[in-house]
Amino acid sequence: MKIISYIIIGLIITVSAINSQQDTAGSTKTDVPVLPKKEQPKLDANRDANRDANNTILNSQSTLPKDPAETSKSLASGGNVYPYRVIDVFSSGDRNLRQAGLDDEIIVKLDSLGLMLSRVDEKTGQLILYIDNYPLKGVNGIPDVSNNELTFRLSRVAAANENWNKVLSKPSFFSRQKPVTVSIGFENDRAIPVKNKDKNFTFIIVNYYWFWLCVIIIIILFLFLYWLGRNTEMLCEPYTVSENGNKRPYSLALTQMAFWYFLVVASIILLFLITREFPDLNSSVLILIGISSLTALSSTGINISRIKEREIMYISLEAEKKTLSESIAEIEKNISSKVDFTPSQLLEQQKDKEDKLKRLNEVIMTIPQYKKTNISYYSRGFFRDLVSDNTGVSLHRFQIAVWTLVLGFDFCYSVWSNLRMPEINNSLLALMGISSGTYIGFKIPEQKV
Repeated sequence: MKIISYIIIGLIITVSAINSQQDTAGSTKTDVPVLPKKEQPKLDANRDANRDANNTILNSQSTLPKDPAETSKSLASGGNVYPYRVIDVFSSGDRNLRQAGLDDEIIVKLDSLGLMLSRVDEKTGQLILYIDNYPLKGVNGIPDVSNNELTFRLSRVAAANENWNKVLSKPSFFSRQKPVTVSIGFENDRAIPVKNKDKNFTFIIVNYYWFWLCVIIIIILFLFLYWLGRNTEMLCEPYTVSENGNKRPYSLALTQMAFWYFLVVASIILLFLITREFPDLNSSVLILIGISSLTALSSTGINISRIKEREIMYISLEAEKKTLSESIAEIEKNISSKVDFTPSQLLEQQKDKEDKLKRLNEVIMTIPQYKKTNISYYSRGFFRDLVSDNTGVSLHRFQIAVWTLVLGFDFCYSVWSNLRMPEINNSLLALMGISSGTYIGFKIPEQKV
């Protein structure tokens, strides 16, 4: 029982950690995790000569005003003092193609690129890409002033990670792409107007081929787990044996653990193939995995505890059987040796012998129930095993199964909507911990013989 006590204490500590995390979140603002900085991928080498030519053109524009305050004021008022306007956006590989995805190159054409570049200084910051008015800092372009064009590579960089998540969020399941407004602007200002105020570009959030590759990998993983669950006893109650060659019953705790294992691994594969980055496992996901692991560990500990109790009972009954047999033999020896007994003493000896014979028969009948070191019962079907105990369908098993499915649906929706590991609500985590603790508490007195 010490093992069970330690495991239940572990569940209580987990729930307490969730509440502590919630209190900490309420008092301090969590910083957006910063990924290791990635350098902007190098473009074609033949653009170096073009960049030098652009610098020559900019140096010749010394007569243009260089006050960034004028620029910000004119943009804020909607004025058109300087012709800062995006004319067109297209793919660098095909000027007739107005769609691209991560790691692709796009070209942004403006009215007057040279005039904008002449305004760049420490106050305005560099010219960066804007998508749906989200500034993507660190996503800088290579200018071609002669054609009024900037070439950008759509790369995820640490400085723009938070805004990239907003751009990539909530893709359509069927199209996996969405119309966006692509513009440019100064780092410390806002996006400049576009010629067409409607969406001027289509952003491919999920690449078609990567998406189906991901689906195939996830299906293979699911089928492999299904095969293991059906043809092996990986998900069955540990430390039990089946009767008459029947399959051992399925374990609710191990099935829940496998359920979260599959969802987390499938999400990592999906996010890696879509975003080209390995996702961070945040604290809420780790707590969720910890709850399911502790539940499985507790369930196994209870089974082991039952086995130990049965072994102790078997040893005790065997010792009692030996003692009774020796005592009965001694009584029979005394009676057969014709020891001088008074009638009352002889009657008492015979009665004592009868009582011990009766108890000996009871012990002999009971020993086979404890002779097996393992608990013995069999599967009645996958879903029935998960929600049933020896009395039938039980509420404590049913509720943890339902809450696991509800939280699993929320997990999948959040991953697909935001294309990152979800921050699970602390109340849901606490509810999951309470459900697991309730299941473990009710499992202790369960007897499936």
